[in-house]
Amino acid sequence: MVFIFLNMLLIEKRIESYYAISRLNDVTLEARRFEKNYFLYHDQGDIVRSLAFVAKAQEIIRDEAGLYDQSWLLKISELWLRPFEKVDYQYNNQSDNRNRIFKTIYEYNTLLTQLQLGYAQAQSLQASIRTKGQIVTEIVEQLNLDAVKHIQALFRAIKWVLVFLLAAFLIATIIATQFMVQSVTNPLRSLETSMNRISSGNFSMLPILPRQDDEIRSMHLAFNRMLEELFEHRREIVRSEKLASLGTMLAGIAHEINNPLSNISTSAELLLSEMSGADLELKNRLINHVIAETDRTRDIVRTVLEFSREQCSTKSPTHLLSTINDALLLIHGKMSKTQVDIRVDMEHTVFANRQQLQQVFINLLKNAVEAMEMSGGLKKISIISKEMDDGFLEIGVTDTGPGLSSDSFQIIFDPFHTTKDPGKGTGLGLFITHQIIDEHGGKIRVESKAGQGATFKIKLPIGDATHA
Repeated sequence: MVFIFLNMLLIEKRIESYYAISRLNDVTLEARRFEKNYFLYHDQGDIVRSLAFVAKAQEIIRDEAGLYDQSWLLKISELWLRPFEKVDYQYNNQSDNRNRIFKTIYEYNTLLTQLQLGYAQAQSLQASIRTKGQIVTEIVEQLNLDAVKHIQALFRAIKWVLVFLLAAFLIATIIATQFMVQSVTNPLRSLETSMNRISSGNFSMLPILPRQDDEIRSMHLAFNRMLEELFEHRREIVRSEKLASLGTMLAGIAHEINNPLSNISTSAELLLSEMSGADLELKNRLINHVIAETDRTRDIVRTVLEFSREQCSTKSPTHLLSTINDALLLIHGKMSKTQVDIRVDMEHTVFANRQQLQQVFINLLKNAVEAMEMSGGLKKISIISKEMDDGFLEIGVTDTGPGLSSDSFQIIFDPFHTTKDPGKGTGLGLFITHQIIDEHGGKIRVESKAGQGATFKIKLPIGDATHA
């Protein structure tokens, strides 16, 4: 913009100079006209008028010369514009032309003065006066032509400067855009990708790079703090749901432990009463019964302890059938009136966290039992697994409850959505189930028709049986 401003100043000066040269041209033509009239009509008044116009011409030349003495600003402007002018044309040296016109008009004025004062005969001066006058006219015309070409060159220079500025603006815009993409857009896209990843259940943190801008770094740090809080809240929700499950299972667990303890007590009493008289075979049978019931109690306690222990996120090949059996054992008290049909290959394993997978089956089995209690009739749960061609194992959990309407399919896995009466459900069981399956790289969906039960189908990556 500074260059444009300097160029406009120079154009203003050149236009003023062109106006002066145009006036000089008009004045010299008038002087020549009265000169010719004198030689035609020999009227002394024509000589006086011609000399008056010559005096005006000399005054214009002096003023225009002062106009051409530019300030340092204009001189700098002319210097940097000179290459553009040379491209368009090669103009005559204007300073030489001004010196020539000044000298020639002075000589022309001297001849006219001599003619007026009668120092010589008109016939002897006529040729010299006409020659000088012709030279004056030619020089002024050349000055006029140079001024026009100079102004045209300046406008061409502005055109090239504008093209240059436009190109520089485009380049600067591209560089600024790239900078914006690198410093702002890319981090925002990374943030968007992370948010999409979180919505799918992956709570990994954003990387903090040493060369990040302070604003982007602060945003990533704030986002990571938010992730930590979300993850902690999620852990609290899982703990709450686990505690709710444990509370529901306590009565059944107490019953399960009471039965083997009663059997142990009975066997011990019989063994004590028959210590002296019983044969060795009966004693062995009673002792083995005590051992078996003790092992049964130990397994129940172990399963409860494993389920209640703080979960870690480590995944490994996990035996599917034993995980399902442990889940059934934990909620056995709620399923005393429910038939369970398990058709799971003993060799089937999935790559999963055992505790989290156990939580999934407990949630699904509890929901199935509670749904069937509301509908009455036959209470049966079927658990079927089959190996898929895509490297996944599909497990279906089917109940004979009232089923679900199609409207429920879109919201059944939402947090706090429940079909139970107030105070009888948190609405988090299926939400947590969905989150766990997502974290394992699997999928869960529901198939159901109203009045025809429901089937929850889970797809999980197949594990290595040798590590189960």
